[in-house]
Order: sequence, then structure tokens, then C-alpha cells
Amino acid sequence: GRELPAYIKEEQIYQHLRDNDFGDEDIVDIIVPTDAAQRSKGYAFVTFASQDIAKKALDTLNGTKISGRHKIELEPITVPLKCPPSHHKYIDLMLTVGMPKKEIDDFISSLPANISNKQGKIVFDGDQQNIKKSQEKVRKRFLSNLSHQEFTFSCETEFMPEIIKKYVLTHLRRALQFVYQLNKHPDGKTRKLKDQKGAGLSIIIFSQNSEHFSEICAKLKILQPHSKIYNLQEGSLEFLHGRVACKLEEKYRVAIVPVTQREESVTIHALTDDEGEQCWREIEGIINANLIISDTFSVSYLQARYLEAKHSSELEKIRREKIELSMLQPSDQKGKSDIRIKGTVNQVSKTVGKLKNWIELGYNESHIKSQFDIHISSMYSSMWNKRWQQIKKEQEALHSIVIEFKQMVPTPGTGNGADLASDTVTFTFVMYGDSIAIEGIKTAICTKESGDCIEWRMVNLLPGGVAVIKNGLEQIKTNLCTLVVEISINEPSNTVTI
Repeated sequence: GRELPAYIKEEQIYQHLRDNDFGDEDIVDIIVPTDAAQRSKGYAFVTFASQDIAKKALDTLNGTKISGRHKIELEPITVPLKCPPSHHKYIDLMLTVGMPKKEIDDFISSLPANISNKQGKIVFDGDQQNIKKSQEKVRKRFLSNLSHQEFTFSCETEFMPEIIKKYVLTHLRRALQFVYQLNKHPDGKTRKLKDQKGAGLSIIIFSQNSEHFSEICAKLKILQPHSKIYNLQEGSLEFLHGRVACKLEEKYRVAIVPVTQREESVTIHALTDDEGEQCWREIEGIINANLIISDTFSVSYLQARYLEAKHSSELEKIRREKIELSMLQPSDQKGKSDIRIKGTVNQVSKTVGKLKNWIELGYNESHIKSQFDIHISSMYSSMWNKRWQQIKKEQEALHSIVIEFKQMVPTPGTGNGADLASDTVTFTFVMYGDSIAIEGIKTAICTKESGDCIEWRMVNLLPGGVAVIKNGLEQIKTNLCTLVVEISINEPSNTVTI
């Protein structure tokens, strides 16, 4: 009883019990603890002959007044089970979640004394004999051959506990007999983590099966729970979210969490270093093979022309692989050409590498552009065209050079072939490449296989000379038809080209 006065004696408590219909045979013992001055500490211990009598006393005496003045409060005495603190945790786990509910209920009802958890300890209340029997039964059922071990991990505590529960502990419990207690320590302050910085977890494993216990400990010892941030390709966070992330989480026992919704990065919470890295490599592979991106890089005008002419078949093959490839030509030769490529990450990366490699191996900054026209009689155009196709094939194979040519359509009144004879056609040649090679190829272009050549020369005339030649142009062409292919006049520069 509690709230007793300082002067209370055993005889007064006996008398109070007799006054409330408790006989001497019902009372085994009464003890009133006192201080150094022999005054009561305010409470006493009463041992009754049976648990039923003790229950009756609790029901009838609680709140009554002793000596007519002091109201008393009675509560049963609980006796804690003598065992290490960790064993109290184990028994409590077994009696709450460690066994099927019916088995738990049957075991508790079989105990002659009441059992409960009070402030983290397993305690019993009842008469001494029943308490002793209950403790022996509990020890035999739960503590015989019991092994336990605590594992501590320095890691984050928001996602990691659920990962360990789902992919380790729950999985192991399907085949092995044990119970566990998992505790979060956000400040990292545990007995074993006190010298480590940051948050942490502790897992206490209990098992009465020695083989199972050894296997469980071996599984937990290899865990390396950690978290690492990985940066993603732009636009891939939304692509990764959903089914892709869920499958990877199951496969590699991880949690994939965006750092923020605005950043293109994720944190992978993994149980081991290998699983975290393997998960990241597969994420990269999935993104690179499926995410559509675009990339643009700039080259010079001549480099773009070199790619289009020298690698036209390869560029067409790239486009057939569902890769968008376009070149934006500048307004003049001094500007830059933007090459835009759209496809998967792998396709874009591979294509950009190819284009840059082609330029690096086949083009250098000393390359020039050379453009000139050749005028020939229409009756010989097919023969010369065949010859030029042959030269183009041979010279492009031998040199880092591009040869383009096409027949020009005369534009009346512009001087672009307007002053030529009606049976004369003009071919415009454009070459890109090394200047020395270009000069040699010019000579080859103007030479037929038979050795006949086309040469041209520009002549500066005296004032009035253009008018003289223009008036007699037809006569000159007639007189020199076997020697001259064409004669063109440029009035503004006062020159004639033969």
C-alpha cells in the first residue's frame, strides 16, 4: 500500500485488515519499510495467503482510510524476470509478434501468474509460488539455447530501415527461425555508434536455433548500407520514374529517390556497394538506349561541305537508322555550320563521335575552296562528263579532297554564259581540300584521256577593245573554230577570256 502516514506500524495495518473481514489465516506477512529515524517511508508490503485473497484486498481496500484519516492506495507487487535486458526485449517480441496469436494467447493463459511488460521489463504479479512457476516456464520456453547479436550501421534512417526489412529480414524469416528488433538512431548516438558521425541503425537478432542464427549473422555481416547521388541526363528523371524505377528497386534491393523534383539527379540507397553500382549502370544503359535527346555542334563551312560530299553515303546510312541529322549552312563561307543530331543518347553520342572523327582524320584547317568554270561544246559534254566522274572517283580516293561539278544553265542578261555560243555549255567545278592537290587536279580535269587539253587565258584589252571584239565576235569564232572552244567578254573589267 502507498500514501501511509510516517507513524504507521504493522499492528495498525493488521487491525485495518481485520476490520475489513480479513482473518489472520488470510495474512502471511506485513512489512513496513522505515528510515533512519524509524519513521515509515509511506508504503508497506502485505503478503496474502493466495492470489484470490490478494485480488479481494485490491478490490475492497483500495481508497479506504486507515486510522480514520489517511486514504490508502493498493497495487500488486510485480516481480521482474531475472535475465539480461536484451532477453526481456526478445520475450516481449515473441509475445507480441513472434508467434501466431492463438499460440501467444494459449501460452499466456497457461501461466499461473500474470505476465506483462513494464518499462521495458517482463514482470509477473501473483503469489510467490505462481510467480516462480511462471518464470520457470518462460525461461524454458524462450531462453533455453537463446543466441542474440546486435549489428550497427552508420547510414541514413529514412529509407534504409524499410529496405533492410523488405529485402533482408522479411526474406530471411520465410526460411529461418528468428525475431529481430530494428532501431533508428537519427543522431548516431548508440553504444556502438558513439564514435561515428551521422545517423545509424541497430538490429538485434534473436534465435534459439544455432544453425539459423549463424546463417542470419553471416547475411547481416556483409551488408554495407549506403547512399550515393548520381547525376542524370537532362529529361531522364521523368522517364525513370514509375515502372522502370520499381523494377530496378526489386532487382537490386535499393530505393531510387529523386534529390529534388527540379534537379536531374537521384539518390540510390543500397544494401551493398556492388548492388548500388550495378543498379546505376543499368539505369545509364536504359536511359542511353531509350531517352530521345538532341545535340548541336558547330563546324566550319568547308568542314560541313567536306562531310556532305566525302561521306554522303555514310550520312544517308545514319539517317536510315532513325536518327535525325541536319546541317544548317551559313550565309557565307566564313560562318559556322550547325550540325543537329536527334536520337537516343547512344545514337547521338556515337554519331557525334563519327562526324568529329571523320573531320579530324580527313580535314585540316589548311584546306581551301577553289571554284572555276569550264566551257565546252555541247557535242563533247557527255564525253567530258564521263571523264570527270572518273577523275572525281580516283582523286577523292587518293587525296583528302572533295570534287563537285554541275552543268550551269545560262541566265540571259547576267553574263552567266549569256555571251557564249548556243552550242557551248558551262560546267562549274568546286573543290575543297589541300591547295597543292587542287592545282594538280585542275590540270587533270582539263585534259582528256587522249591528251587533248582545254586551257584558258584572260586578256586585258585597251580602251575600246571590248567593243571591237564584240562587233567581230562571230567572225573570230568562225576563223578560230578549230582552236578555240569559246570566247567570253567581260565589259566592266575590259577583259576577254579565251
